[in-house]
Amino acid sequence: MNNILFENDYILSVGAGKNQLPLIKAIKKYGYKVISCDKNPEAEGKSISNIFLNISSHEPENIIIELGLLNVKPKAVLTRSTGIPVVTCAIIADSFNLSALDIATSKLLIHKNKFTTNNNKLNIPSPKLFCKEHLQDISFPVFIKPAYTVVSHAAMSVCHKFDDLAPAIASAKAVSTDGSVNIEEYLIGNDIASIDFVQNKKIQHLVSIGEISTGAPHFDGLGWYTLDRTTSDIASSSFATLKHKLNLSHGFFQTAMKYNSIEKTAKIYEIHAEIGGDLVNDVFIPHITNGYDIFKNNISLSLNEKLDSCTKVIKFAIILFRKKIKQYNLSIPKHTYVQAVEHKDYLTFDFNSQKDLNKYLYNLTSQKNVSITNREN
Repeated sequence: MNNILFENDYILSVGAGKNQLPLIKAIKKYGYKVISCDKNPEAEGKSISNIFLNISSHEPENIIIELGLLNVKPKAVLTRSTGIPVVTCAIIADSFNLSALDIATSKLLIHKNKFTTNNNKLNIPSPKLFCKEHLQDISFPVFIKPAYTVVSHAAMSVCHKFDDLAPAIASAKAVSTDGSVNIEEYLIGNDIASIDFVQNKKIQHLVSIGEISTGAPHFDGLGWYTLDRTTSDIASSSFATLKHKLNLSHGFFQTAMKYNSIEKTAKIYEIHAEIGGDLVNDVFIPHITNGYDIFKNNISLSLNEKLDSCTKVIKFAIILFRKKIKQYNLSIPKHTYVQAVEHKDYLTFDFNSQKDLNKYLYNLTSQKNVSITNREN
């Protein structure tokens, strides 16, 4: 990364709340100045930004106008916030001719109904989407969820019969920004994610990881674990199909899938184009890759500079969120791991092999409120 900078070498952080702090700190760490924006006049990132704009991350036009008044052209624009801020980044990047995800694709990716409908049309591996105007055509069970919301894990329901549909749809509609709802094929399998850079239309696959959750019906995230090579390869292959059929040319993508170990398929149910949270990018990936810096490389991507090549996963590991351990009164098995690290926000466990890790997962998921799959025994 070029460290010879000009006076107005600013990078824009869309958002300045607590979640954005690792991004803002990384931008400054690598020698750039930070412009941040947030609707909260006392946002946590304000004090460590060089310039703070008290403008909502949902208002790209106003941000562009203010940057013009300040006579500042950002060199790049990034966010850690999901949903509309992703589109805001795309609009601002387009206005200043910066490297970023294009506007049309950004709007597609943040809307689960439009995204899954498009995937079905293009034969991208995804759950089948049913139309609420033709409920008689539904094959049960189905999964109901809001299609356009910033509230994670909200108003999701599994419906096994026709009488379950109306209340489930009403609940999802109530928290969906535009009232749209997904009625999807209920996929069976493990929740996994492929994490990838795309630069100049080429994929640089980083890692694939599995999610530990509470299971049905809410699938509240509890942590993450490294995947075996076969599952990881299938996940990255599904992302490659999506990248090709959507003609993705630039971006950082975290693609959520349901992996069916019997059918050997990984169907995509959502995708995130921001530098997400859940301790994945700032803690877990650096831990299992011996220090790969997601933030540094997202900055490089936004500047269209060469990315660091990622060493393959070198640790078989699990991360669990302390807050969730307490919330669900989880019992933590004490055997088979070779190293445990305790932090105020999380626990990590390292293992000698994927086989040992899988044994630990079996013990962990034998208790109530811990799952890596929704498959019935």
